[in-house]
Amino acid sequence: MTPVERRTIPPNLKPREAVFVIEYMKDYAVRRAAEAAGYAPEYGCKLMLNEHIINAIETLVEKMYDEVMLTADSILGEMWDNHRIARQMGNIAASNAALALLCKHKRIDAFAADKLNVTTDADIVDRLNAGRLRVAKLKKEGCDADFF
Repeated sequence: MTPVERRTIPPNLKPREAVFVIEYMKDYAVRRAAEAAGYAPEYGCKLMLNEHIINAIETLVEKMYDEVMLTADSILGEMWDNHRIARQMGNIAASNAALALLCKHKRIDAFAADKLNVTTDADIVDRLNAGRLRVAKLKKEGCDADFF
């Protein structure tokens, strides 16, 4: 039992119900949790109809989110940090993987074949210069262009 579960299991649950709730929180498998708590697997669906069990599960979920405090912004920040650290350490593959996740989340399709026509080094230089001009324009307009 994790510290979150220990502090938040409501006292009105019977011991087997508490075990069911804890087991359910591991993988959200009703039948497996019922069996682990000593019930018949089919009885798990009936347990999920009990309001005090539903409340216990909701309380646990809220406490877990509060303690972990995962937000989209924190995850994006971690991806950006991973990219920068990997790049500084020379791990280009890890850096690119972090950037790919960021681009996927932000729906940036910078590598689409129909958008890029790069065949020579001059094309690459042209693309880089065009990107630098866009960033400079954004900075002039007051946008935070550090992401770019």
